[in-house]
Amino acid sequence: MEVGPSGRREKQTMTLYLVPCDCGHEISVGTGQAGGNVACPSCGRSMCVPKLRDLSACKRAEIPAARAQPVSRLALATWASGVLAVVSLVSSWMIMPNPETVKPADLRAAVTAMTDQTAHAYWLEMMSKARVQRVASPAEKTLRHRYETAAVFSTALLVLGAIATIFAIASGAATAMRRGTAGSSFDQ
Repeated sequence: MEVGPSGRREKQTMTLYLVPCDCGHEISVGTGQAGGNVACPSCGRSMCVPKLRDLSACKRAEIPAARAQPVSRLALATWASGVLAVVSLVSSWMIMPNPETVKPADLRAAVTAMTDQTAHAYWLEMMSKARVQRVASPAEKTLRHRYETAAVFSTALLVLGAIATIFAIASGAATAMRRGTAGSSFDQ
């Protein structure tokens, strides 16, 4: 809406021109279509739209811009939440820990890299606890910490993606219901 000479807001209008087809039907075109081609909805023939300087010679059809339906905040929120859902779900999938992330070969390499004294100290500590489990080496603790951190981030991103997906579906449905009641189609 623009402020008119009276100081009140007035509806903007979008100028459309009626281009006659050989079948007698008039096709409404905007200035953005000047110099292009359009198909006649009546006969289906493709016809050239006059260039912008020649388009002004055609008959005008004024249509209020309100019928053009500007993008609403709800539609933008739907789009943004859909993008957020996709990014979250893809990111979650990419960082989701794989049980094979900690490979036995990596563990063997970490144990092999230890000195005999360190290995013996871990063995003594393990035996003193009288359990079958052994104490994790610093390398194993680091790998376990990375695995658990990735699992937490992955779960958080999955939850965020699910929430964004639900919001996108709900706001998309609300947008569709709004457009269904607004009657936004043009008659050509």
